[in-house]
Amino acid sequence: MILIADDPDEPDDTNSALDIFEVLSDNWDAVCLYLSCQTQWVRNLIIPPMGGDIVTDWRGLNYPAVDVVINRIPQFKHSKDTELFIKLQIMESEALNALNKNS
Repeated sequence: MILIADDPDEPDDTNSALDIFEVLSDNWDAVCLYLSCQTQWVRNLIIPPMGGDIVTDWRGLNYPAVDVVINRIPQFKHSKDTELFIKLQIMESEALNALNKNS
């Protein structure tokens, strides 16, 4: 199971903002890969020339960096087929929908 905090700025000593969900064993490596790539997101900041709110346009994962993660972490090295990458892309697509909806 995975615990996800709704607010990352909330102190760790409270359990009130946690979602608990199950990950099927067939998807565990893909979830671990997704979490391992959490610093590899590409985004553009859109700054209006006449002022206004700055908008973040999330573009997706940096695939060359994802390849480095796959090749450097032993857990993923065995998976040379495309299934793991396809599962990662599905999670990326859903995350992009949520991230850009909130931008």
